[in-house]
Amino acid sequence: DMEVDEAEDPSSAVDRPEPPSPAEQPAVEERTEAPSSDRLFDTCLMLDIIPGLPLLTAPGPGGFTYELLLPLTNEHPRNKMARQAARRSFAHFLNVLFEGGIPPEERQLFRQVHLIPVPKTDSLQGPIRPIAVMGSLVRLVSIMANKLATKSGAFTRLAPLQMGVGTKDGAGILAHTMAAAREILPEGVILQEDISNAYGSIHREAVGAAIERDLPIFKDY
Repeated sequence: DMEVDEAEDPSSAVDRPEPPSPAEQPAVEERTEAPSSDRLFDTCLMLDIIPGLPLLTAPGPGGFTYELLLPLTNEHPRNKMARQAARRSFAHFLNVLFEGGIPPEERQLFRQVHLIPVPKTDSLQGPIRPIAVMGSLVRLVSIMANKLATKSGAFTRLAPLQMGVGTKDGAGILAHTMAAAREILPEGVILQEDISNAYGSIHREAVGAAIERDLPIFKDY
């Protein structure tokens, strides 16, 4: 009897897929997704902002913490396609929220805030300043919108009349500017006014008209 080498016996061979070539090996994912032409927020902007969001905090009544978004920033090649799909879906949701595409009945859920009374003085019997803390997702959309508006130079038209919007550390800049002015002009006069309920006294139609005129992409939000 002839002994047939198992390695040479065609009947013993098992069909196995060829190992992938180096070019086909999965590579570490890079954030190269192109911005969408018809959407304001893309995944690149979203992934730039998420790592800098505060952790261990849940602003607003929803109780949603930003730790839940950290898996979107994972760059491991495993589950790459599913992660990219999740990124695109979440970015699409943020765009819908920004563009006012949420149905009215659900929109009220995102408009809910925590209203916190903060005393203006050391006395608890004195006047208070109401602070509205918005939900995590609305806050994320606002951060993204503010970053885009700042990059586009939309807030420069407000300078130098205000330092509260689109200016990093605006209060610190004002304090140092006033201190320098007093040194340069020791006999000068600095007028400081505190208008009671200044923003609340502005009619919302005027605010909406200004936004539609100067920042039309923000009008629905």
